[in-house]
Amino acid sequence: MLAQDAVGFERYLDEAADQVLKHADAEKLLAPGAQTRIGAGLDRHGALREVIAAQMCGRWRNGVPYKTSPDTPFPDPAVSRTNFDYTAHSRCPVGAHMKRANPHDGPIVQRIANYARRVVRRGMSYGPDFDPAHPGDAERGLLGNFIGENLGAHFETVMCDWLNLGLQDPAVMGSNNLLLAANSPKRSWFDLRTQDGSSSSIRGFPRFVNTRCGAYTSLPSIT
Repeated sequence: MLAQDAVGFERYLDEAADQVLKHADAEKLLAPGAQTRIGAGLDRHGALREVIAAQMCGRWRNGVPYKTSPDTPFPDPAVSRTNFDYTAHSRCPVGAHMKRANPHDGPIVQRIANYARRVVRRGMSYGPDFDPAHPGDAERGLLGNFIGENLGAHFETVMCDWLNLGLQDPAVMGSNNLLLAANSPKRSWFDLRTQDGSSSSIRGFPRFVNTRCGAYTSLPSIT
């Protein structure tokens, strides 16, 4: 059970967009006029917020993967939301939450087998839907179920080695997962991926998620 600070996340997006504009990296992340492809009525700052959020999560707010559609959350309907792999040239950052949680068939650096971390994942939200105009103070978050054959080789490898230690790629080693980890503004950092393939760092994000409870349980086999 994970409590999610949606208000804090939205507040940080404002700060991150300010950081990008201040360091003149906005042009590398968002070409002139690109905000029209991201959302109606958005100014440049608002469009940058959405690009940063999509790169941090690995998906746009409507669920479209950043890997398959890095320029707009409204791609051709034929673009798959599930059938894709990550490559070294992907515009989706290596540190994006979704990529760290599941690198698909992309190459990783791992101390044992590369492609044996399959976990069945299902989740549901709790609490009221987030309304930016009326955020309120009610707790909201996620109830998650993760099913695997071996706790150490599957769930704990994903949660510890991949999400928090970044052992699957040298580019994220030393950085915590920006959504799930116990981050602090003094030490946190994340590399955004620009259109020309270079990086632009944002820093200073707080902790967005707190664990309320959890349990390891055994599920008998079908036989």
